[in-house]
Amino acid sequence: MTNAQFTWPTLQPKDLILVLICALVGVGVAVVAGLKPILVALAVVGVLGAAFIVMQFELAVLTLLVMRSSLDILTTAQIPAALALVIDGVALLYLFFTLLQRKPVQGDWFLWVFAGWVLLMGCWPLFAGLGFFDSYLVADEAFREWTRMLSLVLIYFLVMQLKDKVSPRQLLSYLLLALVIPLGVGLVEVFTVRGRIASTLTHPDALADFLVIFVGLLIWHYRQTKQRRWLLLLVPAGVVFFKTGALTGFVMMLGFLAVYALFTLKPRNLLFGAAAVVVFLGVFFSTEVGQRRLDKLQNTPLFNSTLSFSSAANLPEGNSFNWRLSQWTFLVVAWQKAPVLGYGLRTADEVSPYGISAHNVYLMMLVETGVVGFTLFLGLLGAIAARLTQLWRQALPGSDQRELCQVLIAVFAGLLVAMIADNVWNYTTFWFYWWTMLAVAGWHWPKTAPLLVQRAAKSDRKLLFTSSPK
Repeated sequence: MTNAQFTWPTLQPKDLILVLICALVGVGVAVVAGLKPILVALAVVGVLGAAFIVMQFELAVLTLLVMRSSLDILTTAQIPAALALVIDGVALLYLFFTLLQRKPVQGDWFLWVFAGWVLLMGCWPLFAGLGFFDSYLVADEAFREWTRMLSLVLIYFLVMQLKDKVSPRQLLSYLLLALVIPLGVGLVEVFTVRGRIASTLTHPDALADFLVIFVGLLIWHYRQTKQRRWLLLLVPAGVVFFKTGALTGFVMMLGFLAVYALFTLKPRNLLFGAAAVVVFLGVFFSTEVGQRRLDKLQNTPLFNSTLSFSSAANLPEGNSFNWRLSQWTFLVVAWQKAPVLGYGLRTADEVSPYGISAHNVYLMMLVETGVVGFTLFLGLLGAIAARLTQLWRQALPGSDQRELCQVLIAVFAGLLVAMIADNVWNYTTFWFYWWTMLAVAGWHWPKTAPLLVQRAAKSDRKLLFTSSPK
């Protein structure tokens, strides 16, 4: 099916009775267990949420996709971590009952590669629990990280189950609702917060990377509809993006714009892309945050010939680039002491003398999982590249699906660069929407090209059959 449309459901009396029963069960279990009032409330909400998902699966997944971007601000209350456990439980239960009823499970080859990768990464929490690493405390952190990884592959799985139930264009339209609250909070912070902003996310860099993928989604909507309202939304998104002051997000955005422009090799489009990059650079470095970043760049070995990389690594204070060199130097030395399996998941901040994350995803994987895990991670990146290339080639030229693939390829190119100097792998919200859009790109799309492409093809066929051989 390629014309599936989602319609808002109506609750029947039997559904309301089921909800009431579930609520009473939740209260009863919590009271018998002697839990605190807040835990009683959470138990009721959890049971009601499970009932809601069972009764309205499609609506529940769409609601989850819209709400996830606003939950990182509740990290101190452990809401995102609890949500990851809920996603894991719901997806596994859905898979179990689907197989029990002998119904088909939607998926593609990348889903099984992704799931296999996550299962293999589960060896590190197992090794930590068996005492292969120095501290048993590593096992708790490793298991939390692996649970987060599992929730990401299960999001891909859940979105795949919406195939032929919700149209791709419809889901991508709903997905833009996830931008409303982070963008609204970010605009308020632009005028009320001095310095960098993070909106509803945990860190300014996380907000910047999140905005990159949604800028791509806005461009995709504009390319399909030619409605200028999508371009107008780029203005507030750009204002919030610049206020994050995220240099790695800035590089990621530049990579996205540059690669996306290469897909349209027309002189006009290339000139527009070049102009967009120039304006982007000018606006960023004209802001107060951009000026501070520029001043720090000028005091690095890249722009200061009197400063060597070794001396910069020994002077990390006051400059994030020089600090990263020092951090990476320590991590490389530490990796050499555990080169095969590393130190375990989520241990880079413990290995580092600064006590914080690696700020380099590749080096983080190398230190935490050794050569074995690093090779598996490169294999996952290669599988993503292969999947995107396959979908792009299969899609009709000028079709909505190919346009989406081009957006994702451009984002992925910027992502590969950003991971050199940032903790992108830890930004769960970004990956949540990345895996969602990658799953949608592999759905069944209408096998019709846009009107302009159809007219061009028709003109070519007419020319073919009317021309006489020489």
